[in-house]
Formats: sequence, structure tokens, C-alpha cells
Amino acid sequence: MRILILSFLVIFTVNDLFFHSVAAQTSSVVTPSNTSRQDRFKIIPNEPLTINAESLEKDVETGLYIMEGDVDIKYRDIRLRADRVELNEETGDMVAIGEVVYSEGSDVLRAERLEFNINSELGIVYKGDAVIQPDQYITGERIEKIGEKSFKIDRGSFTACSSFLPFWKFKSSQATIHKGDYFIGRNILLFIQGIPILFTPYLIFPIKEERQTGFLVPDIGSSRSKGFHLGNTFFWAINEGQDLSLTHNFYDIRGHELELDYRYIYNENTRGSFLGRVIRDRVEHSDRGDLRFSHRQTLPLDFETLANVNLVSDRTFLRDFDDRLDERTRQSLTSDVSFTKRFGQNNLVRILFDRLENVVPANVNPSSISQQTDYRLPEIRFSSFNQRLFDSPVFFQQYTVFSTIRRDVNDKTQLEFSRLDINPTISIPLKTLGRALTLTPKLNYRETLYTDDIITAANPDIKSNPVDRSQFGFSLDLNGPRFDKIFDRGEDKSITKIKHLIEPSLTYNFIQNTDQSNLPSFDSIDRISQQNQLTYALTNRLLARRKIKPKEEETGVSTTSATTSSTSDSESKPQFETKEFVSLQLSQSVNFTQPDFRLSNIIGTLQVFPGSSNRLQFTASYDVYVNAFVGSGVDLYTNYKDKFNLAVLWRRNLVVDRVANSVIDETQFLDLQAGVKLWNTLGIQYRTRFNIEDQDRVEDTLQLAYNGQCWNLISEFTQQDIATGTITSDRRFIVTLEFKHLGRIGSLRF
Repeated sequence: MRILILSFLVIFTVNDLFFHSVAAQTSSVVTPSNTSRQDRFKIIPNEPLTINAESLEKDVETGLYIMEGDVDIKYRDIRLRADRVELNEETGDMVAIGEVVYSEGSDVLRAERLEFNINSELGIVYKGDAVIQPDQYITGERIEKIGEKSFKIDRGSFTACSSFLPFWKFKSSQATIHKGDYFIGRNILLFIQGIPILFTPYLIFPIKEERQTGFLVPDIGSSRSKGFHLGNTFFWAINEGQDLSLTHNFYDIRGHELELDYRYIYNENTRGSFLGRVIRDRVEHSDRGDLRFSHRQTLPLDFETLANVNLVSDRTFLRDFDDRLDERTRQSLTSDVSFTKRFGQNNLVRILFDRLENVVPANVNPSSISQQTDYRLPEIRFSSFNQRLFDSPVFFQQYTVFSTIRRDVNDKTQLEFSRLDINPTISIPLKTLGRALTLTPKLNYRETLYTDDIITAANPDIKSNPVDRSQFGFSLDLNGPRFDKIFDRGEDKSITKIKHLIEPSLTYNFIQNTDQSNLPSFDSIDRISQQNQLTYALTNRLLARRKIKPKEEETGVSTTSATTSSTSDSESKPQFETKEFVSLQLSQSVNFTQPDFRLSNIIGTLQVFPGSSNRLQFTASYDVYVNAFVGSGVDLYTNYKDKFNLAVLWRRNLVVDRVANSVIDETQFLDLQAGVKLWNTLGIQYRTRFNIEDQDRVEDTLQLAYNGQCWNLISEFTQQDIATGTITSDRRFIVTLEFKHLGRIGSLRF
């Protein structure tokens, strides 16, 4: 807070006031001369100082200067007004009496009396109130400056509300403010709408924008699955690049939980975070927890290091303790550490250590899922992205991956082997028909070497039996020719032209059939199916050419004046942009390896982009053998001037038996989120995730937020499916009150 910065005013004004007789006039504008006086009384050269007063007197014996009658002193952006001002040249004491108003920039201080010493730069304000921008309002019967950045306030108040009757304010019998540091008050009484709400004999809170070390406001609440909840957090702002939060959570049903959250940014190339939780669960009678660690760093020789570690004590921990639906319904956790070195733009080497563990999501019985953990320790990948070979028309790319693999099921090793996969591809893009048609043949070879076959990989007691697999592949991509037609709507329209594009494509893929029955099976690399397939697609696009509205520049003059002064600019050619606003793609494949049902589903995708903040997409998959849409989806997103937003995600999928021409299974769900903002203060958000097929509400969340000038009130109701023990759903209601500059004041969870 900038308050009582009166030393600036005195230092700037005393020199002219004392040493220039012209200042005794009723109104004068003074410019400093070359008069040499005390060094501490200096004014910046060529900076005028203005003094207005009805009278100015000096007592030669005491060195006392007295100004009376509408005293008004101005210097740069500083101004002091009072009925009477007294300055003592010898002692440096200054007294301003009667309707004192001191302003510096946009900060304003009003008082009945002001006492200040220009030597010590300390002083006292009586019955004062200050407006410290952007929005801090302070009053006090007595405000004393006790240090360079410290002030003592007797019987004062503090608020960030600008209204005459503030929504909230703190009153104190005594308070100390350390500018840019802390507010420390005694006998604090919180008023809301003028009504006393809360009393505390002692209160300390930070009054600067940067993070502060201290205890956060406690979390209080309850839930059906965890019981009554009380959370306390200590936040440690270690330095600008590091902070740490230590939280203790008490759950009436579950027990005591400790949480540590550490974040760091050491430099622009090194950053990360660590989160750990541990709880002695009263329900499961065991110690449970999780650990999350992420790290990014650039090492010498331009090696990039990425770490992403996610570990849990047991597979149901996230389901039981995480409030976020995405985490509670998670089916697997991935941990990996990688080191990457790039060679130019098209080549890289990556060393990866990877762990994939399955977990039990909500609404799933743990006994129905085996505990499986996959490891790649390590995986070394050498990649060469598509690049021209010297100056020839031939392009080359390759992927070479060496992996040491292990799979554990129910804490027993089920699979263990090493694998080397080499996969080079060459291609020759050919342009024909005036570059309207592109024909790209590709030739691929794949060699995969294994240290073990399917039997020895599953049984470590048997001697290893190395095996390998070789496969040739060929593909041909045909794109074009493109057909287009332009519709001219006239230069007076906002959309002057519309372009219709028709883009056909044809792709043929062939992969040699190879016996893979003796190979261990870990991922998709180990089972590459034979292919003899033709895929055809047709894409329609509509592009609009529209005028770009010129941005109005703040020139400080009227639009008419600006236009008149530069007629050549106003007559310049308008600017245009061309963007796609509709696309429709249809595709289907013919698989010649299948004796029956060779035709794939017809896949259709329609995308509409009516504006930068609006998007609509329809997807459909039609099975020509059962004559039914086996897959459908709608994605809708719209945002209107940040006043209204809507996001819809709908999916429907069928599992069919083509032989019996029947539906085996159906899944259908809806994810909807909508929000509206009223009068720039009230916001309403609603989100639902609904399993339509089972008529089951997975999650519903309704949030109402009121954003006032100096306070926010946020209320949120959430209902979730948890399926934990005998509890099938959990409901919670959260109310959070935030005060400007102070942050969260309270949060209640029911």
C-alpha cells in the first residue's frame, strides 16, 4: 500500500518555498534556480512547482513558515491541500490542518490533521482515510508512520470494497501495516453488510500480490463415503521458483490423511511437481496412498528429460479418495522416464523406461479384473522421419525399437522377453496432371527379432528360444484430382466468395501374411495382421472469403479527424481472409482377405465451423450388412461473447452379429456442459455425465458463482456414482467465500 508518502512532497516543495521570494505571492509557478542550499532539499530541474495560498508568513527567529487559506501545493503528480500548513525550517516539522487532502497519482489520503517531519520522514495522521489503488480503502482515528514502509493504525478499518456501505470490512482496535508484506491486527471484527459476523483477538494476512508463507483457510465439510472432513494446509513460499503445501485432512469415516505438494521451476529448462498422499484407512484397515511426480529438464548435449510417475498403494485408491470423475473412472496408470536426443530436424534417439498398471474404476468389482502391470525397461527407439534421400525423388523413413519387456499378473511374472523391431519405408511422391494428382507408392519391410518364443517367454525356467518375423508391405496413395467451383456473392457482402472443393482419394494397402503363432504377444507390434485392402474416400469442403474488419486504433482523436487527415489510408484496399467452414468426408474399405463381409462400415464425418468460437461435428458408422448405424456421435461447442457456452458430447455404439443380423450389446452416453453469465456478476454452470443405456447419472454438477466488486461467492453441488461398499453415490455441497486481496475466507463442504 502506498500511504503517507509525504516525504516526497516535502522534499520536492521545501526548497522553492524557503528560498524564492516569488513563492510568497498568492499564486505562483516556480522553476528552480541555481541557488545553493542544503543538499537534502532538491528539486528536479525544469519541474515546475505551484503554490496557491491566501497568505504566507515567516517567523525569522523560529524559522517557521505559515501558509493559510485554501493552501494548494502541486508538484508533478503530487498535490497537498489544507486550510493551514506550517513548516519549521530548523526542525523539519510540518503540520497541515483542516480538510487535509494529499494525493499522489491515483492514491488519495484525507485527514483532519497531519503532522510530519521531513528529516525522519515519519508522521501522524488524525482521523484519516486513504484510497490506495487499485482498490484498498483504509481508515483510522490515528495513523502513524513508524518506519519507511510501516504504519500503525488505531481504531481503523480495512476493505477492498468501493461502495459507501462496503460488503465486507475489518475493524480493529490496533493494526500494523508493513507495506508489501503483512497486515497484523488486534481485536479484529469482520462486518458483512454492516453486520458484525466474526471476532478474533488476533489476525495476520499478507497484503502483497506475490505468494506468502502461512496457513490457508481450513476446509470444512462432509460426504457420505468419507464422513465429516476438516482440512488444514500450511503453504510455504520457498522462493520465486518453489513452493510447498503440507495438508492434514481428517475424515470421520476414513481417518487422517497427510498430503504434500511441491512445485518448482529452477530455470527455463527445469521444472516439475511432486504430490504425495498417505492415509491410514479405517475402513480397509491399511495404509494407503498415491504419488505423482512430473519433471522436465534439458541436460547437456541437448538431451531432453521427461518424467511422469503415477503410483498407487492399491488399485482402488483413486476410486475411493479422488473427487475428480476422470481420476475415479481411470482404468490404468502410466509411469515413464525418457531421455531424448535430436539430430537435426528429422532424427531422434529416445530411451524410455515405462510402467503401465491397471486400476479399478468406479462401478467395477475389483475381483472381476486381474491385477496386471506391464514394463518396458528399457525401450530404445531410433526414429528417422520422412526425408528426401540426397537430391533424389525418393523419401525415406524408419523406426528401430529395442525393448526389454515384462508383464506381471497378480504379482507373478507371466511374460518376459526382449525384442528388436526394424521398420524402414521408402516412398516416391509423383505429381501428374499439372500437379493436380498425387500418386505415392510406398515400400515397407519389417524385421522383428525375439529372444524368446511364446513358450519360453512365459516360462523363465525353460531355455530361451530366439525367433524372428519378416514382413513385406506395399501401399499406394492416390490423391486427386481436385475439383472446385467458386461462387461470387459480390464485394458488398461480408462473405464475398464461397469455394467448393471436391477431393477424392484412394489408398491400397498390402501386408504379407506371416505365421505369428510362435511369437510372444505383448502389444500391437507382435500381431500385425495380413492386409489386402482398398480404401476410398470423398471429401467436400466449403471455404469462405470474408472481409476482415479493421481494428480501431486509439489515436486520441475522433474518427472523423483521423479519416480527414489521411484520405489515402481510408481508400486502401480491404483485407480478406479465407477459412473453411464446412467439410464432409465419406470413406469405406474393401478387405480382400475376408471370405465374407469384405466391405467395411461406411464412415461419415461432417464438420461445421460457423465461427472461431463455434464448432459442430457429426460422426456416423453404417454397417451395410445389418443395415444399421453401429456408431454415432455428436460434438458441439459454442461460446457467445463469454456470456453463454455450451458443450455437448454424445456417443452411441452397437456390437452386432453380422451372421445372425442381430445386436449383441449397446452403449450410449451423454456429456453435457452449459454455462451462462448474467449482468457480468452472476455465473451458472451445469455439467452432467449420463449413461443413457443404463439410465444412470454418472455425475451431475451445478455451480453458481457471484462475482462482486470486492467479493466472490461460489456454491457447487455434485452428485457422483462411486459404488464403494454399500454406498452407491456420493453427494457434496461446497460453499466458498472469497474476499479480494485476501483470497479464500472460508469453504464449507456438506
